[in-house]
Amino acid sequence: MLAGRYNEEILEITLPRIVAAALPELIDAEDPGSILDILPARFRPIEARSWADEVLNNPVMHAVASMNFIPDLTGKLRLATEVRVAPDLRDAGKIEALWHSAVPRDRPWAHRSTFSNKDRNATFERLLGIAKTERATVVEWLEEVVHAGTVESFACALELAVAINKSHPELWVDMRQSKIVLAGDGSHQKPLPSSIFVPIDDDDNAENLVSLELVGFPNVREYLKTLGIGLLDAQGQLRKVIAMVLSDGSDDEAKSSMWRLARSVPAPQMVIQLQEAFPQLSVPVRCEDGTWRKASEVWRRGGIFPANGTEDSDLVVDGTYHAADMALLRQLGVRTDLSQPLQTSSGTLYREWREAQGKAIQQRFVGSPTPVSTIHLKFAAAFTVPGLELLTKASKEARLRATEHILRSRHYPVVVTVSNQYVADIQVDDPDLWWAETYGVVDTALGLVDTANAVGPVDGIPNGFLPTPSDTEAASVLRLESEPSKFNWSHIYKLASANLGVPQLHQFYGIAALKRLPRPKQIRVETKDGLTELPSPMQHSRSTKPHTGTMPKPAALP
Repeated sequence: MLAGRYNEEILEITLPRIVAAALPELIDAEDPGSILDILPARFRPIEARSWADEVLNNPVMHAVASMNFIPDLTGKLRLATEVRVAPDLRDAGKIEALWHSAVPRDRPWAHRSTFSNKDRNATFERLLGIAKTERATVVEWLEEVVHAGTVESFACALELAVAINKSHPELWVDMRQSKIVLAGDGSHQKPLPSSIFVPIDDDDNAENLVSLELVGFPNVREYLKTLGIGLLDAQGQLRKVIAMVLSDGSDDEAKSSMWRLARSVPAPQMVIQLQEAFPQLSVPVRCEDGTWRKASEVWRRGGIFPANGTEDSDLVVDGTYHAADMALLRQLGVRTDLSQPLQTSSGTLYREWREAQGKAIQQRFVGSPTPVSTIHLKFAAAFTVPGLELLTKASKEARLRATEHILRSRHYPVVVTVSNQYVADIQVDDPDLWWAETYGVVDTALGLVDTANAVGPVDGIPNGFLPTPSDTEAASVLRLESEPSKFNWSHIYKLASANLGVPQLHQFYGIAALKRLPRPKQIRVETKDGLTELPSPMQHSRSTKPHTGTMPKPAALP
């Protein structure tokens, strides 16, 4: 053939279409992949016998790749987009034969003869590249065996897995990642010895147990044994019980069973199982009061909660029940003490603080020409101690330790941006200080007092008569009220009456009278019958009954 534009067009356009269209006529029913033998595997100009070979090669291959050129399992030619192609397995004729014997002919996979030898495979790879089609992964190829979902198909898949396990170590990882095991709950699971087990009881049907029907199928027990899948051991039983706990959070007996089984599993595996099943420290832990709470919501004694304490039983791990689990609980992250603050813009404490500060800012501008609503406020991220929100309702002793921890830490004001051009940005205390001011406790001469009821020092009144923190700096840091007219005197007199002796108490009454402070409604006195509360002499009494006791002499004023 002479070189020229006319002949080039015949070779580049007309002839490739004729060749591609004729392929179905050339199919050999016994060897459908033989059509590849007439196509070039790759183009190398040095091999061209004439200029026509050089011109014809690529157009023919592109024409073939755009038409039906892949024979399926029945031998029918299909487009590259209509069938899946097995992975390129070298020296794996036995497992390929097992696969073909297990997969029905109506499934959309390429016929094995298409890539049965090196030359055909090279030609086929070239056509796949032109058609921009990739071969299936080994995992997809193996999982095709169980597409039918029958017990027999799963048995075939396990036989194939055993063959891979024996002779093809390069495919072990893919085989173990393929979901080819029928579980008791009907799901498909991977053949991992640490994840799925042979059931013991006839009613076992969890996702980590092989289906009883599959176990009873011929040869399956032997296949499972070869793959290292044995009877439900302690680790497997633990997974089973964990599934029960996750499905019913109110089943306390299942939680107890979980911890009993956990103690029989080696620590590393046990930690991994619990962390995988219960993310974010949600594993249930038993408290001293017998209730169950998440690990993230409980504490071990010895820090915030004293080792020999008896209070806060709803917040503290049951040391008797979990005596053997303390090392594990430490690994799981169960707290003993408060840690250093971490920056956050979320969480229970942050949200509660933001809401309270927002309302306070809004109240500050009530009646102002430039009112500010909470919707105008944008709070920056803040530093806060993790777990502090759990101590809001703890005992005074625990909240005192938390307050002292906060007072020892450094604090940085948080900027609140106001979307009002007439109002500058505002700085507020961080969430930890707000917690200490709202829920904290301080040690005073009148005992442990909620910060909300504590006061700052007052000139002329000794601190020993007031609920003023023993730590002189605490009053300033906590912004305690120091204006007596704003004190809750009823509560202060009640604290004084409960904590001071009668002489000191009367001295306090005298100081209060000299300073014209609010009068106590009742005063504590000592009679021949003991201590008693009487109406204040400074209060008018309507009683006509004579007092039968002996009034004490008033204590000398300072």
